[in-house]
Amino acid sequence: IEYQISALRVGGSNPPGVTHFSCLCQGVFQSLSRRMFQFMVMSIKSTSFRSLSFLMSFLLLFISCGEKTAKIEDVDIAQMEEALKSNNSKQNELALIGTIFRKAAEQTSDKEKEKYFQYGVEKCGSLGYTSEQQSFISELLKCCYKSDQTPERLAKLASLLSASDKKEVASVVNNALYRNFKSSDFASKVSPEDQKLNYSAYIKSVGAEAFEGEGSMGLKREEAIRYIDLTEAFAMVDPRSGDAPDYLWKGAEMARNLGSVEKSLSLYSDLASRYPDNEKAADALFLKGYILETAIGNIEGAREAYTSFVNKYPKHELADDAQFLLENLGKTDADLLEAIQTNK
Repeated sequence: IEYQISALRVGGSNPPGVTHFSCLCQGVFQSLSRRMFQFMVMSIKSTSFRSLSFLMSFLLLFISCGEKTAKIEDVDIAQMEEALKSNNSKQNELALIGTIFRKAAEQTSDKEKEKYFQYGVEKCGSLGYTSEQQSFISELLKCCYKSDQTPERLAKLASLLSASDKKEVASVVNNALYRNFKSSDFASKVSPEDQKLNYSAYIKSVGAEAFEGEGSMGLKREEAIRYIDLTEAFAMVDPRSGDAPDYLWKGAEMARNLGSVEKSLSLYSDLASRYPDNEKAADALFLKGYILETAIGNIEGAREAYTSFVNKYPKHELADDAQFLLENLGKTDADLLEAIQTNK
């Protein structure tokens, strides 16, 4: 799945995080006239202590339900929202969504990331950008899987995927929801088929199909893409599973063999950052640097990756190679050849 904020797909969807009860509650609160509210407050004088307590709780419930979701206090986002109010164009909508995503990624604490990304989910829902909404939800799952909103987010993601004709990926998401959050109301709504899904056998079978192709790579492109989607999705929706880092590695390798540079880079990066103690983490970090340097031309990004590799894995078999590449970043082939001859 290409969880990219640059996608331009448009579709209708309600923002997640709002239950049917809260919607009903807000509607009732808004329809409650001021005169009726005053009457209820005045009636306190004639009630018993127990009735008074009940009435006050009742009033507080309505007041809390009537509150809207707090806005993000961010200057850049506020400017984009003002621009959208002045000119309600698709360009301004995407500019706002992109700004929210960028600012969310810049946050240093998971708490702040969650606040920004959740705001992005709600904003995409209200504007009708379902593909971008998937992007925000996926980032929430990566940074804040321990959140009590994770079951709801998984259910929302599965619904969006199913609506966009990604039903097999949606099944993997639903299966993770059912296995990891059985006591939640959202898990109880997972279909029996998704509950019983043997995700390991299913993903493996898709991978086997991918290697039945012809040509130099021997890959069936459509099946290879399906395999990458499934492995990436599983690692995202079930990060605590021991299979998650292995799926990230296999998905990244499949993407690299397929020639999908950006996707392989994304998956190698996820593996290296989220599972630094995994046996494949060092290789993933090295390949991240190599792709950034040779395929994308991001020298500073490659420098950061190689430096991190040397510091984290000084005894790894690729440590000397990483150090050499780090010292010779940006040099021409002739310069590298001269450096190799000098080191002999």
